[in-house]
Amino acid sequence: MFDPERYQEQMEASRRRIQAAEGFREADRVPQRLTAAGSFYTQLFGGDIAQYYTDIDFQIEIQVRGFAWRLENVQDDCTDLTLYYDPGPVQEAIAFGCEIEYPPATSPRIIPCLQTPRDIDLLDPPEPEDNPRLQEFLARGKKFQERAGRLGLKLPIRGAHVPQIHPPLSCACALMEPRLFYSLMLEEPVAAKKLLVKCFLMFCKLVDYEDRRTENRRRALGLADDNSCFISHPLYRDQVLPFNWVLYERYGPDYRSLHTDGPSQQHFACYANELRLNFMDIGGWSDLEAAVQHMKGKTVLLGAMNNRDFYGDSDARLKKKIRHQMATAGPGGGYIFAIGGETYAGVNVDTVIKGFEYAREIGRYPLSLPPEDYSDVRYGGPAYGVPKQ
Repeated sequence: MFDPERYQEQMEASRRRIQAAEGFREADRVPQRLTAAGSFYTQLFGGDIAQYYTDIDFQIEIQVRGFAWRLENVQDDCTDLTLYYDPGPVQEAIAFGCEIEYPPATSPRIIPCLQTPRDIDLLDPPEPEDNPRLQEFLARGKKFQERAGRLGLKLPIRGAHVPQIHPPLSCACALMEPRLFYSLMLEEPVAAKKLLVKCFLMFCKLVDYEDRRTENRRRALGLADDNSCFISHPLYRDQVLPFNWVLYERYGPDYRSLHTDGPSQQHFACYANELRLNFMDIGGWSDLEAAVQHMKGKTVLLGAMNNRDFYGDSDARLKKKIRHQMATAGPGGGYIFAIGGETYAGVNVDTVIKGFEYAREIGRYPLSLPPEDYSDVRYGGPAYGVPKQ
């Protein structure tokens, strides 16, 4: 039986570190977070990933075992032990009626349901209140909450909630193969905009429906917009930014966060100055130096380590990459060490543990890292169009 009270002191120290970082202050060391979810823990414990997403009792078991393993082995700055119903990254399938597949050894994925501009014209998803798949989702969430509650665990439980889809561009790239939609943005922008508008309206309908159910007005918003990484900033500004800006203005007046899991430095200045992000989870393909240049002191930065850094053994190159992260973003707070985006199933678990241990070792404030040439471990760079002042 997992007892969270055993880790109270450890988690309280973690909260102080995170709070200091969020206030752009230095605590005892650079805080760190393991960005792992159900697929990672299921494979870690030798289970079937598809079962995790389809078997409620198994999902509860994996999450609880994951909490214990993380606190005992990685010892990162974990501050939240909430059990939650996890359907995987399939919210668009629930909202728009796409099919879902469960590939082996990875998370479920949506089978795109649109191929042509004509398909976009015909797309007419049901209202959230009248969507049977959404109501089934809510019922499963309630069942998760009930079954977890019966276990008597001293943990908060989040079950029945309306799923939040991705913002318009990433939503469109779930409904249509991304390469097809990128081509549509360039060759038939009117058709592309029709789909972006439908995705935007569905996003708002789902959030408003959840707010009505909870009798609560959303004032903090987090978006996951991976597909924005793969378009130029002029295209982003012309076709994507207006939608995301309105979403943040409407639903995130108090707090705004963003996740991107790809090379997104072409947008960093916009993220900080126009979207006014409070927090950003930076994917491992982005240039951390560009993030610091444009966002430091305005936006709390998390991530920029890459999953591929952890597939092999812990070695000198990994340690140098970690030193680069600390030296670049650590001074003055406002930075949380992490693998950007998500720690995928298949990484070397021993390397993850040793990497986080090394980050704690060298990340103590005041930082005292000697000058070093990091050009061989710096991702991004001119090839990705790093913005210059």
